[in-house]
Amino acid sequence: HLMDITIFIFILLAIFLGALVRTYFGFGEALISMPLLALIGLDIKTAISLVGIAGLTVALFNIFSEMKYIKYRTLAVMMSGSLIGIPVGIWILHHFDTGKIQLLLAIFLI
Repeated sequence: HLMDITIFIFILLAIFLGALVRTYFGFGEALISMPLLALIGLDIKTAISLVGIAGLTVALFNIFSEMKYIKYRTLAVMMSGSLIGIPVGIWILHHFDTGKIQLLLAIFLI
């Protein structure tokens, strides 16, 4: 049982560090949490789900605490872009080779 508690504490610490980075910089939660969770030994699907849930939780806390600073016009533009981009992205993932998409993304990011 001590090993389970230790792993649980390491998982919470990895998520906390990722949330701290996201809260401070506005992004980067997955950049911190995912490698740490992988080092702990979580499988990738569990780690992705955990980071997603933690990200949603952190985002909700940030939204509610900073509600008065939200620029609604900018938010509307970003939301409309997301509403267009998400279906296009899903269509691309279903109809193109994943390896080629990853290569293009890597080139774009570099």
